[in-house]
Amino acid sequence: MDRSLQDLRADPSVGLCSVCAHSRVTGNRRGSIFWLCRLSTDDARFRRYPRLPVARCPGFEPATAGRAEDDGKDQERQPRPGDDTTTKQNRENRK
Repeated sequence: MDRSLQDLRADPSVGLCSVCAHSRVTGNRRGSIFWLCRLSTDDARFRRYPRLPVARCPGFEPATAGRAEDDGKDQERQPRPGDDTTTKQNRENRK
């Protein structure tokens, strides 16, 4: 599943989440894509990962241009245990 974030943002099969200011595209190492609803952190009415497509949502707000940069941060590689940065941080924490 090698699609750009711009393609995902324009995907009608996702529904409102694809153009909502409160959604964020996240993924895992296997290449699966998930739509996170940021409203879920403060309001129990919203599911963290809603079932798609979303046709109606009381929290929907249209997204502004330039949203793909925010989503791209989720696709960056996260340090794994044993990486140089993680090991260095662990050593510093032990001191």
